[in-house]
Amino acid sequence: MKKIKSLDTVRALAFLGVLASHSGILAFRASGAWGVSVFFILSGFLMYYSYSDNNRIEKTDIISCIKFGIKKIAKLYPLHIVTMLIIIVFGFVTGEIAKDIYSLSILRKHMILNILLIQSWFPKFELYFSLNWVAWYLSTILVSYMMFPIFLKLIKKYKKKTFSLVIVFLAMFIQFVIFYFAPYLREKVLGDSHFVHWFTYIFPATRLLDFYIGCNLGYIFITFKKDKNISYISATFLEILTILVILIQQIIYIRYNVLIVNDNNWWAFTLLFTFSSCVFVYLFALNKGLISIKLTAPIMMWIGRLSAYGFLIHQLIYRYIGYFKNFVDTENKYVNLILCFLITMAFSVAWNKIQEFLTKN
Repeated sequence: MKKIKSLDTVRALAFLGVLASHSGILAFRASGAWGVSVFFILSGFLMYYSYSDNNRIEKTDIISCIKFGIKKIAKLYPLHIVTMLIIIVFGFVTGEIAKDIYSLSILRKHMILNILLIQSWFPKFELYFSLNWVAWYLSTILVSYMMFPIFLKLIKKYKKKTFSLVIVFLAMFIQFVIFYFAPYLREKVLGDSHFVHWFTYIFPATRLLDFYIGCNLGYIFITFKKDKNISYISATFLEILTILVILIQQIIYIRYNVLIVNDNNWWAFTLLFTFSSCVFVYLFALNKGLISIKLTAPIMMWIGRLSAYGFLIHQLIYRYIGYFKNFVDTENKYVNLILCFLITMAFSVAWNKIQEFLTKN
């Protein structure tokens, strides 16, 4: 099926949102949660869009599903290991990792979790955010990829087109219910103060809902062909309206979600952005409005194509940029943001070249 180029822009915007959120600038604090929501939904959308018209996936047994998931992340896994090792080396150099037996024992545990990509299964802040913090996403999306062959089989069995719409809203409702009870679950079962953040934002089983919503969104995009005849004016209006809603959500997030340990904010980490992320991805897939057309520019598509590498690299750059304060004004968060973006893209290009070289040889 023909590639939807405008979705590279969606990748770029989601990545830039995550990168900006880690800058420490309050105005961008919510852009990371939004960007991650978009990533999960977009991943499901693209997976269904890519595999729906062929028979490349035939087996749905456990072993085949595991192999499929591993194959999907194989391209990013080497970079994951490299960034992990760099952080460990820097940890010894900067003193973040002490050389006593206790610290080395913790390091071994963190390395095992990250190598096996199972860190996101543990509801402890120091475990799911161990070493390269953002690698939790790779750990979580791996489970979604493993489940995709089953999801694909289920969706292909739909007897009515409208059933996919029911599934999308049902999944959102289930998401609401289980997240609503997350604070009570933490209180009764687990006492970790970060449990609600983990359960609603990190936990692979709950993030499956976003991915499955994305798969159904891909089905809707392919099946409901008449919707693609939307006019330029209507598409532009919907795009502007969606962006305004997302901006309002960002303000709400900043206003009520100052500390991630607040159980009352169970709705903020994922649920707040689910519906708007769906609309955002769908409208950009249509690529019929002013904003989606203008933003589908070569520079944005270039950033989008490198965004997976940049996602894994950028946190490392932020982490150690302070050690170069003699060369740059690291107290200025906006300078750090721009510098991190430029360095991240430079390393992403370099890694992409290495990947291309190794593939050819």
